[in-house]
Amino acid sequence: MGPASPEPRYFGPEDRPLFGWAHPAPLSAAPSPVGVVVCNPFGYEAICAHRSLRAFASAIAEAGIPSLRFDYDGTGDSAGDDRDPDRVKAWVDSIHHAIDELRRVSGVREVVLLGVRLGALLAAVAAADREDVSGLVAIAPVLSGKHHVRELRVLQAALALREAPFPRGPVDVQEAVGFALTEETQRSLSGIDLASQDRRAPRAVLILD
Repeated sequence: MGPASPEPRYFGPEDRPLFGWAHPAPLSAAPSPVGVVVCNPFGYEAICAHRSLRAFASAIAEAGIPSLRFDYDGTGDSAGDDRDPDRVKAWVDSIHHAIDELRRVSGVREVVLLGVRLGALLAAVAAADREDVSGLVAIAPVLSGKHHVRELRVLQAALALREAPFPRGPVDVQEAVGFALTEETQRSLSGIDLASQDRRAPRAVLILD
């Protein structure tokens, strides 16, 4: 029997649902005690990584490990907007909801978080608050939110793009290659530094730089 087809689903808060794709293991596979939640990078990097992460989620599901890909609150097909308040908290909360959803639909007891770039930083923050995250795979991880914000500013300036058509208003917005980072989001990200802050790590961590 071949691999099961990915299943689109909304989950999380009823008034602000998140969208994701669940990749179930084949019915013929032995039940796995561990599943994988994929944590996207931010903005343009998420677009570039989309196809690879979809292929990865399908491949590990075919190998018998259920997985879940999802859009953070305010991104992709999830509810909200990237200019909403409390973006960093909402993104971390989205990971918590995704873990709960994968455990609910697949029956796994533990979860490994796979994060790419900013997704690795957010995954590390979320993992520190949970007992059911047994591992973290960090691909080209962002260690310092402050440095990442600076990189996005430099990249935006280097591309010399036209000014983004963001609506004028009271919220100060920095364009990041077609995506919006409010001043509040920049401050929140700048307050996270995995290299200097003491956070509880999962039992197993794999870093692919």
